[in-house]
Amino acid sequence: MFFVSEEFLRKHKAGEEFDQTIDKAVPIGHELFESTDGKGKHNVKKRVKKKQDSEQVTKRDPDQS
Repeated sequence: MFFVSEEFLRKHKAGEEFDQTIDKAVPIGHELFESTDGKGKHNVKKRVKKKQDSEQVTKRDPDQS
């Protein structure tokens, strides 16, 4: 979902020229989110880390706090 300013909408509807920040932030031919794995892979990594963290907690010496 993307949000735009009222100024953007006004200029767009009027057919006026306007600068877009994304044109300045991401060079033409590159992707904004090119190094993401997607939500599915993120969730898998999150579950693995949670499992590893819980295993470390159970392996601790109960006398150490």
